[in-house]
Order: sequence, then C-alpha cells, then structure tokens
Amino acid sequence: MLHFIKQKGLPIDDYVRECCTVEEIEKEIKYIEEIRYDLNYEIDGIVIVVDDISTRELLGYTVKFPKWALAYKFEAEESTTKLLDVEWNVGRSGRVTPTALLDPIDIGGVTVKRATLNNMDDINRKGVKIGNRVFVRRSNDVIPEIMGVAEEAEEAVIIEPPKNCPYCGSDLVQEGFITSVKILFHASLN
Repeated sequence: MLHFIKQKGLPIDDYVRECCTVEEIEKEIKYIEEIRYDLNYEIDGIVIVVDDISTRELLGYTVKFPKWALAYKFEAEESTTKLLDVEWNVGRSGRVTPTALLDPIDIGGVTVKRATLNNMDDINRKGVKIGNRVFVRRSNDVIPEIMGVAEEAEEAVIIEPPKNCPYCGSDLVQEGFITSVKILFHASLN
C-alpha cells in the first residue's frame, strides 16, 4: 500500500520499519525518541499499525478510530522558568481566563513566553504564585501549560482573580470553575 501511495506522488517518509514482536516495536520507539530532534520536521510520537488487511478487518474499528492502529506519544519536553505575572483575558463566551506571563524559555525549539493556567481552581490546586519558578511543558508538543511549582520564591504573590472585567469594567461573577462577565446595566442613551 505504501509503495502504491508513493507511486501516486503523495509525500511519505522513507522511514518505515516492519516489526514482528513487541520487543522490536519497543526498540524502534527508543530509536525514534533518540533521533526525533535530528529530523528536519517535528514529531510528537509515532503510529504503529497492523499491516495485514485480513487482521485489520478482524480487529475492526471503534466509533472514531481503527483498532489496528495505535498512536504512541512521546513524553512532552518540560522545563522551568519564573512566573512573572498573570494576564486575564475575556473569551468570546464571556469567560475570563488567566494566562501566565513567563520569563522566556526554549522548549523543543520554541520560545515560550505565555502559558495556559486554565482557571482559579487549577491555580490553587497547583499552588502557583507570581514569582515562583514553575514547570512548563508544551502539551502534545503544542500548547504551553504550567504543570506545577518547581521552586517557591520568598516574595511570591498569591494570584487573585479580578473583581471587574479587564476589558469593559463590569462586575465578574465566579460560578464553579468559570469566571464570567455579569453586565449589571449597559445601555446607550442617544
């Protein structure tokens, strides 16, 4: 099948290995983990597939995925840096979410200056404070997120949610995990 795809001019990688045992698969995974940063493209894992069509038919599918293919994800690269501040942003649904502003670091060839903090419950659960050194990783090698505190700073400042919308000044109401804008009165008199 791969030869057919290549003959038709579709781009495929030359690195394809046939493995017959779990040990051979594990050996290939370790090898690819070692060389992944030397490739001229980025990868966050590999796909292991059964290449026998009749076995594929026997294994079948879930609602979304074939049972004869497995995506193996590598461990996300992690680093530490200082949390400089928190910026509060309003999404299109009116939710106000925190974004960490970081001392810039390089993770997997990308300079990371901002990271996801999700919500106040996540901040409190992780014990994150402004001034702390924090663990940062690129979730699925894409979205930077704070994993926890690496080193507590003496001068660390507790992160407080804003009382008012950072854009329109309206009062904010926290409902469970969500902080959203509650517009008390907003009218235009002409």
